Amino acid sequence: WLMLALASLLLTNWAKALRWRLLFYPAHIRLSLARCHSAVYVGQLANALLPLRLGELVRSYLIGEHGEVSQLFALATTAVEKALDSVMLLLWFAMLAARMPMPSWLRRSSLLLSGALGLALIGVIIITSQSEHLTHILDSAIRRYPAQRALRGIRRLVGACAELRALRDVS
Repeated sequence: WLMLALASLLLTNWAKALRWRLLFYPAHIRLSLARCHSAVYVGQLANALLPLRLGELVRSYLIGEHGEVSQLFALATTAVEKALDSVMLLLWFAMLAARMPMPSWLRRSSLLLSGALGLALIGVIIITSQSEHLTHILDSAIRRYPAQRALRGIRRLVGACAELRALRDVS
């Protein structure tokens, strides 16, 4: 049983590294699967040692450190990966809820989580598709109101979402 568990772990991590590498399209041509695989393992080690799943940031940093892709783009792919994981979990939960009775509090919280995730994904899609326009508006507002630090943070958020545009070009 131990050998089956180890084989399952290795296969799961290999598949996770492959899936993450595919999210880097078209930059994934320059990324080796071995580099993604090692970053996944280091990220999991960091998750075991650090609070708040900071290992996800560690693996994004490791991929961006070597210069094949930017660290911001690596972080954006990690965010997309986590969003896809959340969507899949919610789909599995919906299939289970259709087959078996669930407590009302669990149904309500899953609907709330599904709605929040859906709104977040719609927001990212809108920001991604309108990033040039939003960047122009924020740049003019920052020039007009230089003391507003919140505008700079929002500008960075729009810049991070602009990195996700490359994910639309997957064909």
